[in-house]
Amino acid sequence: MNTKELYVERSLRIDAIKNIHPQSYVLKNVTKREAKTFFQNFEPVEKIFTTDFFVSNDIRKKPRSVKNMTCKSRNIVLSVSFSGESVGGLRSIFSYKNNNILSDTRNVFENSKYAYSSNYIINEARSDGSFHKEHCNIEAYHHFVNKIQINNEIYFVRFTVQEERKSKGKLHSAYVSEISIINEKSRIYSRSLPGNDRGGTAEPAYDYNLIEFLNSVK
Repeated sequence: MNTKELYVERSLRIDAIKNIHPQSYVLKNVTKREAKTFFQNFEPVEKIFTTDFFVSNDIRKKPRSVKNMTCKSRNIVLSVSFSGESVGGLRSIFSYKNNNILSDTRNVFENSKYAYSSNYIINEARSDGSFHKEHCNIEAYHHFVNKIQINNEIYFVRFTVQEERKSKGKLHSAYVSEISIINEKSRIYSRSLPGNDRGGTAEPAYDYNLIEFLNSVK
């Protein structure tokens, strides 16, 4: 597809994401050990999509030095598995530290829509002083979005999937953000928002990466 076709296709995809009808879920008391058991017993989910590598304007993000050729648009059939190790990478209402919807993770992900792909690494130290590492076994990262409803509040959930070799994928993380705040931030969106913690709290209520993607077409 040429640039115009990609722009139109992305615009339609964003509209479809915004128009997802949220399914309601009930928070449950699920421990980390129970969550790991759930994940290990989940059947893989097959995702079929055409990649759209979104280039962020965030200066902290730099292209990975490995597998750069995977940034080309390509058709993918990916079998996504759920590792017990990924439980620690889930945030907010997915967190095992509180009542959560971890037992429903597969269902939420299965009904999610493909949003975009990325292939960068954060060029900035973590809070503990360590740096992100490149993993040569990962071809690219793909992001899927769904909407959920909890106690009459509606949220976006952005899943990040690691694409591995031989058409295999693994759920890496999930970021939950309040739709009302996403909409508000989108209206006043700036590509130069300062600081690492743009939400002003330890767990921001909105997803900066999702806002940037949703605003990538006008």
